[in-house]
Amino acid sequence: MLDDILEESWLYQELLRKGVEQERQRRIEEQRETVVNLVQMRFPELVPLAEQHLHFIHDADALHNLILRLFAVQTADEARQAITGTDEG
Repeated sequence: MLDDILEESWLYQELLRKGVEQERQRRIEEQRETVVNLVQMRFPELVPLAEQHLHFIHDADALHNLILRLFAVQTADEARQAITGTDEG
């Protein structure tokens, strides 16, 4: 019963919300690092471009999709298109 009262309190809800937001931000930062590391390993000349575009991506699903696209690309041009979100090919 005391647990129920605590879980319904505004303080508990606020702490829970902050924890969820911090976890989301941590996940996004990890995914950004993964993108930069992947680009560094395969197309080091594109690291500045990737870092620039990563500042505009704030969605974990979008970052996940970018990581998957970067795994599939074969050329620097394909990687550039994946990073910038263009499809010129």
